[in-house]
Amino acid sequence: MRKILLFSAIFLLQITAFSQNPKREVRAAWITTHLSLDWPAPADAIATKQTKLLAILDNLKGLGINTIYFQVRSVADAFYPSTIVPWSNRLTGTYGAEPGWDPLAFAVNACHERGMEIHAWLNPYRAATDEPLINSYSATHKAKTNPEWLLEYATTNASTGYVTRLKYFNPALAAVRNHINDVVSELVSNYDLDGIHFDDYFYYSGIGTQDASNFSSDPRGFSNINDWRRDNVTLLIQQLSTSIKTLKPWVKFGISPSGIYRNFTVPGSSPSVTTTGSEHYTTQYADTKKWMEESLIDYLAPQVYWAFSQVSGNAKFNYVTDYWNRQNFARHLIIGLATYRTNDGTGSQYTADEIKNQLNYLRANTPNVLGAAHFRAAHTIISSTATKPTMEYVRDNQYSTPAIIPAMTWIDAVAPAEPTNLTPSLVAGKTQLTWTAPASTTDELQKVVRYAVYRATTPTIDYNSSANLIAILPSTAVTYTDNAVTPGTGTSYYYAVASLDRMSNESIASNVVPDAVTLPVKLINFAAKKDNNRVKIEWATANETNSDYFLVEKAGADGVFSYLDKQNSSSQNSTTVKNYVTFDINPFNGVNYYRLTQFDKNGDVSKPEFTSVEFNELIIVSAKAFPNPTQKEINFSLENFQGKSIKTRLINLYGQLVHEEEFSTQTGTGKYQLSLRNDLPKGQYILTLSDQTFKKNIKLIVL
Repeated sequence: MRKILLFSAIFLLQITAFSQNPKREVRAAWITTHLSLDWPAPADAIATKQTKLLAILDNLKGLGINTIYFQVRSVADAFYPSTIVPWSNRLTGTYGAEPGWDPLAFAVNACHERGMEIHAWLNPYRAATDEPLINSYSATHKAKTNPEWLLEYATTNASTGYVTRLKYFNPALAAVRNHINDVVSELVSNYDLDGIHFDDYFYYSGIGTQDASNFSSDPRGFSNINDWRRDNVTLLIQQLSTSIKTLKPWVKFGISPSGIYRNFTVPGSSPSVTTTGSEHYTTQYADTKKWMEESLIDYLAPQVYWAFSQVSGNAKFNYVTDYWNRQNFARHLIIGLATYRTNDGTGSQYTADEIKNQLNYLRANTPNVLGAAHFRAAHTIISSTATKPTMEYVRDNQYSTPAIIPAMTWIDAVAPAEPTNLTPSLVAGKTQLTWTAPASTTDELQKVVRYAVYRATTPTIDYNSSANLIAILPSTAVTYTDNAVTPGTGTSYYYAVASLDRMSNESIASNVVPDAVTLPVKLINFAAKKDNNRVKIEWATANETNSDYFLVEKAGADGVFSYLDKQNSSSQNSTTVKNYVTFDINPFNGVNYYRLTQFDKNGDVSKPEFTSVEFNELIIVSAKAFPNPTQKEINFSLENFQGKSIKTRLINLYGQLVHEEEFSTQTGTGKYQLSLRNDLPKGQYILTLSDQTFKKNIKLIVL
């Protein structure tokens, strides 16, 4: 028990220990069309349906969601025109009825216009939630045309005794696999989808002997029916993976199973804790670990729909997410969250803090988890009463900055071309950016599908910091107005834009530009520094409009300024950085003050900028040798030399050292004579005088 308590204390610390949001992260939400749980209301007019869907997407975008799982197949029907399956009744109230528009095409365009990915979410096998409903299906529905495909999952209502007979397609049948493959292929071919997404319904529990005859007639070498069932589903996943990547290699394939693959013992638990929840490996016969390890799918999103306080099945949120994190898959792993359980009025409802604590825990403790998906949209949007406080907190904290979707580099790792000619302008008091899109390409993997916009307070932008990422835009946008900050109010802002391709590979950034300001000149810096025996004065501008010239003045300790220099501004209005420099060649000994004033062409004068530098007059050391030329003696003198000693080296023209001697300079004399032992041969010599801070070479001639 002591170990458990210690773990709990560490865990509580960790779920609050996050600072900057990740720059790359999946933030997904499911939009459920089954039973119109999220959308649409069948009786609504088309325009009303469209308006409501856009409102959901706008709300999710405002929250920070970047990926939508949009349900297009619930019970072997369609939310799009299909030559294979009939229309869903959720669009008109009648199965197979033409709704008069294409909801999926509308959703794809709407998501892409908002810079979000959209994955078509299918329930592959489910045919009817109850057998009597099949009577109302259209004549072309597979439950009617192929009743031999159907298996049954029966549940009895304890209060009424009514038996619900859910029907689903038999995964053992090649015809079923081919049908589902045709459905997915039609979707991938006809729509600009970012992904195909399956949920957790494969086999249902309680299948009994319904497929025993199938096993007997086609065991495919399996002796265990459970292994055979798992292989039935895997055959479908393999077939779909091949079809999707053949049609469009960039379309992602992901699956969201129930939360537990197989039950496990929690590492380090004392006494030992083992989960006892429902396993999708043995209940739905879904071998998701195999699919990930064999690269059949691009991402896995286990539905970990339990709280930290979960008791049943020992399936605590941290236990299960830690298990998934330990798998260390090469493909992407995200975690499905039961956001719908927040304050839902049930005995197992989540507190308002549960989801935000789960997000914090994932970031702090599961580095192999690349994001989260919220079930479902109606409970994720800010307008939901039960979840409003929770999701407002998430919006303002964990999702306060946009996130780029992590790149699937096994599909493509080549960055697209960058935008060019980024230009700022002032529109209604705000900075509006415009840029030139990269040249179009026929290479789908290199097509730009989104832009990332960055803002920083220095010209050197840290593109790895999520704090500098301010917007993700669709590729149709070549302009962006930053309404979050106002230029010219004391803080300088700098912008850049990068391209993102279908895999979210990011280009190098565009040119960096300053914000648009109302002032004629935006000064970046004004500084003075010592430069040997003079002072170097520098300044730079990020924006010049109607500017005439700059006046530089100087003052000493008395504070009386006088003219130093005048420099003309850029001859034309400019939004690029301009650098200026001048020198004070006669600085005062002590503090020097400098004043910079900018003048417009219309005579307006800016508020002066000031800088200063401490200048101590340099002491110039002079040295000479005499007589020169000489016949025998070599003398030298030093003035203003403050060292303790001076070293001398006499070298002939052949580079040979002739004489070396060191003199003490503490005696007060400034004249010295080399103690030569022999007369020097006639010729030219170099006398070098030096100490640690001083060196001078003197050319001598001996006659």
